[in-house]
Amino acid sequence: MTIENADTPQQPSSEELSNLNHNELRLAANARFAANALDEALPLYSLAVEVVRHRIATENHEDTAAENNENDDANDSDDSVDYPAELIIQLCNRSACLYKMEMYTEAKDDAAEAVELTDGQNPKALFRLARSLLALGEYDGAIETVERALLYCEGQLLNNNANNEDHEEREQTTSSSLAAQQNEFQKLLNIAKRKKQQQAKSSSNNNNNTAASPAQDEDIQSIKLEPRTPSIREFLRPSKVDDNYHPLGEGNFSTVVICQHKSTSETFALKIIEKEQCAKLAKRQHPNVHNEVMMERRILTQ
Repeated sequence: MTIENADTPQQPSSEELSNLNHNELRLAANARFAANALDEALPLYSLAVEVVRHRIATENHEDTAAENNENDDANDSDDSVDYPAELIIQLCNRSACLYKMEMYTEAKDDAAEAVELTDGQNPKALFRLARSLLALGEYDGAIETVERALLYCEGQLLNNNANNEDHEEREQTTSSSLAAQQNEFQKLLNIAKRKKQQQAKSSSNNNNNTAASPAQDEDIQSIKLEPRTPSIREFLRPSKVDDNYHPLGEGNFSTVVICQHKSTSETFALKIIEKEQCAKLAKRQHPNVHNEVMMERRILTQ
């Protein structure tokens, strides 16, 4: 079955679920998610979750029936698929989509189920859960989840180091991946601890409506670690009339310049798109320019 659109019934029958392919649903949902078409991705992710749940329930029923039947080879066509593991993947994917749609409670629920199914042994599920808890302001839960993930990564790294004599190249790749995950979890832990401190400080001061904005918070060490998209107003950038205006590059409708974050003094490359020039190109020889701009924006904001 080929997935062509997101107009799938919300409550398909058991027979319809049996005929759907969870891999095709996941790939179709991932494509819409990558295109930032979240309203289309979410129902596909949800349908994929239901398909896998149905397959697990069907397998459990068949296993029970097969206990009294030694010749059950006809029911082994799907034995190569680990559906419980597939359910974890689907839950993590839907959690990521829900998080991006700012449906943090639902994202937390999916991630928490994935963590429970893996007994806390899946870094991706732990990351999804910690991030959702952080967004909901549940800082203690986020800190506990991240610390659990860090312990898991440390244990895996120790196991890899102990077995590095065999399959050395594969172990080095795995260790590199675990170290990268460990770094991301450490960033998340720092954010959660800082947010918890800010919350406690705000409560003790009891200053309603006087809290500093994120861009003005003196505790921010790096805007890269903030779980939000910074505003353009937070940056200093040269204009074309300034003496220090030296663009890094120029195109048909855009210019790349160096900018500086006001609070952290971090430097970044900023791409400025001229709307008027885009409109002129769209009217003349480049009618798809607006689509290209939107595609590039989606990629850069991932």
